[in-house]
Amino acid sequence: NLGPDDEFDFSVMNLADMLSMVTQVTNTMTVFLSAIAAISLLVGGIGIMNIMLVSVTERTREIGIRKAVGARKADILAQFLLEAVVLSLLGCLIGVIAGVGGSILFNRWGTMRTEIVWRSIPLAFGAAAAVGIFFGYYPATQAAQPIHHRLRGHGEPRAPQPAPRPGGPVRAVGIRRGTRRRVEIDRVHPASPGRPD
Repeated sequence: NLGPDDEFDFSVMNLADMLSMVTQVTNTMTVFLSAIAAISLLVGGIGIMNIMLVSVTERTREIGIRKAVGARKADILAQFLLEAVVLSLLGCLIGVIAGVGGSILFNRWGTMRTEIVWRSIPLAFGAAAAVGIFFGYYPATQAAQPIHHRLRGHGEPRAPQPAPRPGGPVRAVGIRRGTRRRVEIDRVHPASPGRPD
C-alpha cells in the first residue's frame, strides 16, 4: 500500500547476497589476522636477535676457546644460527600448543565453531625457522668475527704502548671488574733511594 512517492519500508535478500556478505567479512578478518601475524613475527624476530646478541657478548671467552682449538668461522656461524632456529622453533611450538588448546576450549564453551587446519602447523614451523635464520644471521656473523674486532669495533690491532722510563711515573689503565668504566691509576716506579717503597 505504498504511494508512488513513498520509500520502500522493506528489503529483499537472497542467498547470493548473504554469501557475498559472509565472504566480505571473512576477507576482512583474513587481512586483519595476517597483519597481526606479520607484526608478531617482526617483534619475535627482533627479540630473538637481541637475545642472540647478548649471548654473543657474554660468550666471548667460549668463542675464543673454540677458535683456539681449531673451530672455523663457518663452524661458529652454524652454531649460532642453529641456536637462533631452535629458539624460534620453541616459540612456535608454544604458540601451536596454545592455539590448538584455545580452539578446543572455544569449541566446547564458545558460541561459534572453530576448525583446526592441521596442514597449517608445518607451515608455522617453516615460517618460524625462516624467522630464526633471518634474524639470527647478524648475531651469528658477529660471533664469527675475530675477537678483537668485536671488542673494539674494528679489526685493526691496537698499537703497542711505549715502555715507561725507569724511575719515572707510570700510569696504568685498566677496567675494574664488574663494570665497563675505565679506571686510571697513577703510581711511581720505582721509589727513589732512601725513601720507603
